[in-house]
Formats: sequence, C-alpha cells, structure tokens
Amino acid sequence: MRGMRSGRSIRAVAAALLLTTTSLGCYSYKETVTPPAPGSDVRVRLTNEAAIERSNGLPEPVTTLEGELLDSRSDMLELVVIRDQLRDQFRQNVVFADTLQVATTEVQFMEVQELSWLKTGILAAAIGVGVALVASQAIEAGGGGEGDPGKEPTQIIDFFRLAPNR
Repeated sequence: MRGMRSGRSIRAVAAALLLTTTSLGCYSYKETVTPPAPGSDVRVRLTNEAAIERSNGLPEPVTTLEGELLDSRSDMLELVVIRDQLRDQFRQNVVFADTLQVATTEVQFMEVQELSWLKTGILAAAIGVGVALVASQAIEAGGGGEGDPGKEPTQIIDFFRLAPNR
C-alpha cells in the first residue's frame, strides 16, 4: 500500500509542476510597427526629449514605459503603468498605477510582450527531467509492495531534507 501512495504522490507532484510551468510560461518582447490590440502588455521607448520632459526633475530620465495598452490612436497611446506594488496589513496586494497618454511623436519604438514557446519548452523539459530524477531516486530508495519487501533506504535525498525546529 505504501508503494502505491508514493507512486501517486510522485505523479501528482510531476503533474502539478508541469501544469505550473506551462501556465507561467516565458515571455519576451518583440518590436512592432503597428500598435497591438488593447489589453496587450507593451514596452514603449521614449525619445530623448520626451524622456527628459516626462522625468519631472528626477536625477535619471525615464526612457522606457512598461504597461498595459488601453487604447491606441494615430496620434496617441494610452497606457496603464504600475508605479508601485506592496502588501497591506491584511496581506492583500495593493497596486499603485497611473494611466498615461503618450503622443506617438514621443515614441522611439514600441515592443509587445509575447509568449516564447522555445524558452517555455526548454523550461518545461528541464523541470520534467528534474522530476524524473527525483522520482527515480525515490523509487530506488523505497520499498516494494506486499510480497516484495524491497531494500532498505540507504540515504535521504538531501534536496528534500528539512532542518528540525529547535
């Protein structure tokens, strides 16, 4: 019975890791000439003049704006840019964001965030190999079913060892 439980738990852990990996994904930015659809995550590089003007006396000019594209017209982009993010006393995420209007004459270039299938595939494969290695070590270290006592565990996998609370 013990062997069946460990097999199920290993499969559950492997499935959870693979689902987490594919849902998180790896993203990269690609330059675009035409504005993407509203709701897309974009990065806008400002011209030098616009960066200096928008920096409001900061020591370093703000040259790049990252956020969600709300609207795009021929002469204006409207973005939601996150300024700060923190947790309050009730462990809720609090987000401070600004809605900015950027004239297209202030934009040097714009990039849109896209899912990188290659990076995501490599990450998923690496996690899959890691899970397989841990599972094979667990199977080698554990016992068998009712008729097969198996061999005694010879070592504890250091990766999962937790320090006792003192």
